[in-house]
Amino acid sequence: MPTNPKFLDEVPVGRIFLRLDNPRHKPVETELMAIARLCAKELIYPLARDIAKYGLNPLERFALVPVEPGKTGPSASFISGEGNRRICALKLLNDPELAPANLRKAFKKLAENSIAPTKVTAAVFNDYESLDLWLERIHTGLQGGIGRKNWDAEQKQQFDGGSKNKAAKALLDYAEAEKMLSAEERAGKLTTVQRFVGNSVFREVVGFDQENTDDVGRTRPKAEFDILVRRFIRDLVKGKDVHSRMNKDHIIRYARPLSALAGVSTTRIETESLTSGQSGTKKKTRRKKPSKPEKAMPEHHAEVARRVIELERNWVVTYDDTPEIRRLYRDRRQYCFDISYTLHEKRVGTELLIASKGIKIPDEARDRQVNRPQYRAA
Repeated sequence: MPTNPKFLDEVPVGRIFLRLDNPRHKPVETELMAIARLCAKELIYPLARDIAKYGLNPLERFALVPVEPGKTGPSASFISGEGNRRICALKLLNDPELAPANLRKAFKKLAENSIAPTKVTAAVFNDYESLDLWLERIHTGLQGGIGRKNWDAEQKQQFDGGSKNKAAKALLDYAEAEKMLSAEERAGKLTTVQRFVGNSVFREVVGFDQENTDDVGRTRPKAEFDILVRRFIRDLVKGKDVHSRMNKDHIIRYARPLSALAGVSTTRIETESLTSGQSGTKKKTRRKKPSKPEKAMPEHHAEVARRVIELERNWVVTYDDTPEIRRLYRDRRQYCFDISYTLHEKRVGTELLIASKGIKIPDEARDRQVNRPQYRAA
């Protein structure tokens, strides 16, 4: 039988340490390393933004384990057993200097008007073994009914009263107003768009803010937002890369490569209403330095290559010269050229230029060609 925890009403966040062998990431040696891992992979910034605005969810209590067994008094310190993401967010809101360098300014901005608490309520367990039973109930699925059962789509719809439909409808309204699709083309697409805007990764990549479903907005400059939405709408209408049968993982795999589209930068702005540009009442916005984008993974490069090669127009792509990139574009002409780098250290690197069939390459570059596919180039 599990032992009963001790309940504490006010535990200072500064006396709670992140679990260094948290299942969310590989074991690390320091708390700063744990913070960096969580920020990179576990969406800590959006969580912190929500906590800064609304506070902690009163329905969720933290679970802690004493650093010194049995010690739970005012001077005791604890390790977070459940709620590591929330504790990480609170730490960065209370002390933004702990944030990774690329996110420090963003967390400082959040902290200026944050209502995040400095003390939390918690259930204190003697050790991890007595806590594991409850962690299993929370994090390892339905387990025949003893674990958490998430609402299905119909139950979510009954709860939110159609708020997601509002956001999806607003995005379609915007796309139609911007002549990205016709009224006939949007027919029957609401449910699919709802599925996508309900995905946090998709919203973050596109820069779609549905926090206020009565006035949804964008967090990218309009020109870049339009590039992303136009591609999404095009794929939605075609029904090949965007369709109603896609699950969460499919949507994430679709969304991430979108940030590599031509004309899309890492620039972010304060949320601006989608209707502001159309009504002429543009809200005042302030650009802020974005967080450092995640390092592109091999599957991202493969997805970008697939989409680029499928383009029905001429294109040119440049990459660092690597065997993987040469393989992905093996059916297109490839040329090597040298480029000087001076930002961090002076050096000469090798870049790979890949060209579509319709691109005419200058004669002086022909001697740098490293791949000649079996087709007649223009």
